[in-house]
Amino acid sequence: MLTGDRRDDATVTGQGQPWHHLHQEHTAWIREQIDQMDWSPAYRNKHLAALRGVLSSLSRAS
Repeated sequence: MLTGDRRDDATVTGQGQPWHHLHQEHTAWIREQIDQMDWSPAYRNKHLAALRGVLSSLSRAS
């Protein structure tokens, strides 16, 4: 989502993303995008859990 790459496979990673620049409005947008995807609830929750993990890591690093 952040890179504009629409592949729905495991080859896309968040490596190299400037995660330290992520703000509340960005995470709200990401959540909206996840909610709009035609994914199962479990798959959406998996992505939301990953987002929470990133945000948690960022808060510990600051």
